[in-house]
Amino acid sequence: MVIVADGSDAAERRLARVLVNDCASGVMRYADAGYELAIAAAKNTGSNCPSSSDPPAPLTSTHHKP
Repeated sequence: MVIVADGSDAAERRLARVLVNDCASGVMRYADAGYELAIAAAKNTGSNCPSSSDPPAPLTSTHHKP
């Protein structure tokens, strides 16, 4: 991804999003791989990562058979 940091407010917001999300993606990959430090980091930051919280509730189908 390329972000132009031209000093504008809009560029600042986009750059902040990219820098936060890129790091969070790395933490989630390591947490999913089972690294305890990454799991703890995901829990401490409130990341929505399956490895950092209780298992989600099972999905239910909204398709009803006649």
